[in-house]
Amino acid sequence: MELFSKIISWVFLPLFMPVYAMAAVMYIPSGYAFEEMKLYSMYTIDDSWKLVTLGAYFIFTTVMPGAAFLIMYKSGIVSTPEMDDRKERWLPMAMTILFTGLLYFFLARTFAPIEEIPKYIENLALAGILVSLCFVPLNRWKKVSVHAAGAGIFTGFLLAYLAQHTYFSVWLAPLALVVSGAVMTARLYLEKHSLTEVSVGWSVGTFVTFAVNYWL
Repeated sequence: MELFSKIISWVFLPLFMPVYAMAAVMYIPSGYAFEEMKLYSMYTIDDSWKLVTLGAYFIFTTVMPGAAFLIMYKSGIVSTPEMDDRKERWLPMAMTILFTGLLYFFLARTFAPIEEIPKYIENLALAGILVSLCFVPLNRWKKVSVHAAGAGIFTGFLLAYLAQHTYFSVWLAPLALVVSGAVMTARLYLEKHSLTEVSVGWSVGTFVTFAVNYWL
């Protein structure tokens, strides 16, 4: 069980979750009943847009934060790769906000000339910024689980997308919940967080991401 929990923690690192979420809606069929709404489907957008978007998400939410965290760990700014000390989390969180903000502005600038680009491309990045900002004050209270928040972002994004499409794979909703449950269980089993910390992390990630992608 310990090995399984460690594998789950690494496979579903928070740095990977936005990429997983975006890839899911891009490559799993989806659509609307009305022809005029088809431009909102991520599945039908041009393949070149998909590659640019996924590449940008991978660079700004995975590679750059990962490299920054590694540098901070090697230099002793953070004592463990998983930021076990709550007091050491402020700089990694600030870097995450910075890189996600850069992603948002890169996407906004890149797709500005394209009127029919789906809102989800930019909104997922915006949700990431808002979730990270929520963690700044929350971290002063508890060591809220970033893993759970990443699973929440994944879940909230898929649920918002599913709720706005007539044709979409409904099995993704329970799958997202299973992934979330596995991640939170793994963090509890490894004694990295309390039940409150994983619950708050997942709730913030899920509800903020859902709200941004459904109502904006």
